[in-house]
Amino acid sequence: MKILAVIIFAFLLVGITGGVWSFLLLENLRTSPALPWCVPVMGVLLWILWQYLSGRWGPRRSAGYRSQALRAHTLPAGTFLTASIAGLCAVLSLAGLWLLLSRLTVMPAHLLPPFSHYPILTVALILLMSPLVNAIAEEAAFRGYVQGALEPRMGGAAAISVTALLMLPAHGFTQGFAWQVVLFYLLIDIVFGTMAYLTNSIVPGIIIHAAGLLLFLTVVWPSPAARFSLWESLGAVVIFGIASVVAYAQLARHRRNSLLHGEIAPA
Repeated sequence: MKILAVIIFAFLLVGITGGVWSFLLLENLRTSPALPWCVPVMGVLLWILWQYLSGRWGPRRSAGYRSQALRAHTLPAGTFLTASIAGLCAVLSLAGLWLLLSRLTVMPAHLLPPFSHYPILTVALILLMSPLVNAIAEEAAFRGYVQGALEPRMGGAAAISVTALLMLPAHGFTQGFAWQVVLFYLLIDIVFGTMAYLTNSIVPGIIIHAAGLLLFLTVVWPSPAARFSLWESLGAVVIFGIASVVAYAQLARHRRNSLLHGEIAPA
């Protein structure tokens, strides 16, 4: 598939998936907020989408391409654990950066829905499903299909950077174009792109992406500057940042060893 077609497909995938979830969520909250039916319905739709993207369903002529492009490969336990630690520490470091910027600069308010008006079970299930929808769509579309298509053409570092830049407008339209927001999303997309490149899998990225969104929805975005001090925020940036760099270095060594032994093909 030509790269332009892959990029268009990725944006459509993310946009349609998010749009369907938003529609189901708003209808659920409007009609029957005590019964969170939108969550199981979206779960089934995500499962169907995954079957198609992984090549299990859909046209046979493109099944092989879709399976390879998704690169939802199962990883050895050690590699998966290292990737998860690297990603989680990076997310915590960038959460500290967001909190730090919230204290030192004027940042746009991140308005969240008035969840206090709804039953706690409904809110809890929505808070679990929303990050999962976003994580699956973005990791599959951009770290799987787009970045995977770019890596053989331009190498890992350039593919990661181009993919992150491609995603910036989408983040900006939903989160705003303030320089702090642009910087944050550029860094976080590089974090997940690097994880996908070093492991050749989007599986750990989906899990850490969803966990990170849950952290921001419940802890970071609600009154960020009031929750943590300047020094706590700075400490999170430094400590978790160093831990993330160490874990990513370990992943890079594992990738080099795998290349030497022919376990993975070079990009």
